Amino acid sequence: MLAPVATKTGDTQTRDFPQGSRTPVAWVFFLAAGVFSVLTYFLILKTENQHNVAETAINIVSAGAILIGIRRNKPTNRAGWYFICAGFFIFGVANIP
Repeated sequence: MLAPVATKTGDTQTRDFPQGSRTPVAWVFFLAAGVFSVLTYFLILKTENQHNVAETAINIVSAGAILIGIRRNKPTNRAGWYFICAGFFIFGVANIP
């Protein structure tokens, strides 16, 4: 499957994704899960304990998403991304009720 990719000059290129690849859909799924989490946090959860559990889950899932992003995109300088990931994870673990 070929997916069009726009460039700065306005030309379009195609990027070849393997057949059956979930690459274009992964970010949409994570975005939808994030929107659902925010709506749940503000509209459904009522007690402080429920908010703490939600914050912990969001931080730990965010750390996992950063690790997946590091693995998939292979940035040249990964140290900064690992520090950001560690920050999310530590903040999430420290917030466990």
